[in-house]
Amino acid sequence: MKNGPLTPCVGMERPLSALADGRLGRLMTWFTLFHTRRCPKCRATYRAMLAVRDGLKKVGRADLASNMLSDER
Repeated sequence: MKNGPLTPCVGMERPLSALADGRLGRLMTWFTLFHTRRCPKCRATYRAMLAVRDGLKKVGRADLASNMLSDER
């Protein structure tokens, strides 16, 4: 896959985003995973979304820990 903007298939950006966030229903989860296993563009987009989500979680935990420490008296 070339470096550059990730472009999933038409109509797949929202399902991929919802899947990465854990907000997708069972049938759409099945369909989205089925499609993603066969489509390199959507697979790359989904993996990038997971990486962003995981990075935001790490930053959020770091911010929370930092705030907790700064609030100690």
